[in-house]
Amino acid sequence: MPSEFIQGKEEMNKHSLLLRNKTKKQKVVILGAGLSGLACADEILRKGKNKLEVVILEKNSFIGGLAATFKKDGFLFDLAPHRWFTKNEELNKWIDELMGKEMIWVKKYTPMYQFGKFYKYPFEIGDIIKKIDPLKMIAMLGTYGWTRISSRIFPKKILTMKDAYINRFGYALYKWFCEEFNNKLWGEGGCEIMSADFVAQRTRDLSMITIIKNTLGLGGKIVSLTPRFRFPKLGIGRISENLYQRIKKNGGLVKTKVSIEKIVKLESGYQIKTSQGIFEADFLVSSIPVDELIKMAEPKTPRQILQATSRLHYINQKIVVLLANKLRLTNFTWVYVHPPKIKFFRFLETNNWSPAMSPKGKTSLAFEYPYPKGDDLEKMGDKELIDLTIADFIKYFSPQTKKVDIIKGYVFRVSKAYPKYDLQYREPLGEIKKFLKEDYPNLQLIGRNGMFRYNNMDHAVFTGQLAARNILAGKMIYNIENVNEEAEYLEEKEV
Repeated sequence: MPSEFIQGKEEMNKHSLLLRNKTKKQKVVILGAGLSGLACADEILRKGKNKLEVVILEKNSFIGGLAATFKKDGFLFDLAPHRWFTKNEELNKWIDELMGKEMIWVKKYTPMYQFGKFYKYPFEIGDIIKKIDPLKMIAMLGTYGWTRISSRIFPKKILTMKDAYINRFGYALYKWFCEEFNNKLWGEGGCEIMSADFVAQRTRDLSMITIIKNTLGLGGKIVSLTPRFRFPKLGIGRISENLYQRIKKNGGLVKTKVSIEKIVKLESGYQIKTSQGIFEADFLVSSIPVDELIKMAEPKTPRQILQATSRLHYINQKIVVLLANKLRLTNFTWVYVHPPKIKFFRFLETNNWSPAMSPKGKTSLAFEYPYPKGDDLEKMGDKELIDLTIADFIKYFSPQTKKVDIIKGYVFRVSKAYPKYDLQYREPLGEIKKFLKEDYPNLQLIGRNGMFRYNNMDHAVFTGQLAARNILAGKMIYNIENVNEEAEYLEEKEV
């Protein structure tokens, strides 16, 4: 286990898990059956030698959370590009054991669409030089050079997403390849109201210098893992399905369609009141949105903490899935869509991941529409949104496709798809986590929404596993907050 996840002795003792009722089995209740919750239950049951009872409570009728696979009219499809990619070799061994031969290698082609062309992403200077207007290229290099000079003469604190992108890439590249996309994703104000934390977390040390070095082969001993990734042949949801089967085999219980009403802190443990009865827990693990967790808690949470939850914001999504009577409509794995006139910000084509997910000779596509609450997109009817999607897809991405090639369309709604790192999020999140740490013993937060952190799939799994190991050890050996804090760019790995 890497040292950055292991707590110091003082921290372990300060926040030890309290082992009670030692004469009977300890009970663990996990809120949410996404990947982090399922991974937590799986780890406890496989390594706990049948010493703990584990129950997962899930509000949806399906498991897997954001990484679920759906079936309609004989088609299997995922709602967003969820792939297996990790630099953690322990997790790679874990997925091999869980999935076996179900995992396939997928060639990755994920360009950005801008100025009517497709540019490679991550950025490649050689690719941009070939495709972009020469004057724009001069502006990109010139503004980057000026950024480097001016940052030394007039140092400026990096606060916003805009600041961070300009500091890394210069103003012109930011303007053309970062601003519009992020404004579309994060809503009004976009890059200027978002924290630089998001850029630090998602791009790590990627900058214009590293792009140029890699283009010229001067990047040192770095091997890029971008050309391909691993994926279950029948959809990303197969990971959750296999976890569920293993949890069930080892004596765990997963209950769906459960609405949690109250979480009552007792002198010893917790009582979770739900639409399907009352569940008792010695240990509580939560992957549900942390603001919702706080509002369910009893005794009543202090007003200051409740106010803090109102300062955490999320981005919701509508996903339009189109079923098509063609084997393949594009050669993209997924595409980042920049122009504001096109309302979806990303789309994928299923058959470029795994043709086994579609009936013979057919394919499907999924388009992501982010929106804040009350936005016009939220009010738009399903038929209108499906028609808009078909029209824009044919016009900009697949002119050879005819409307009659589209068999059917569906709209899915995803609430709280992305935690929003706006300029105000850090302080209230810190207050909330401090309160829970001090007042709620034997509670751990995991996953993207549980931690309010933009975790990838491997990070979500790992947070669940570390929470499980803390429970099994009876003390907080592992610091879950350090997951997804590595310095390397996520798409690269040092040799």
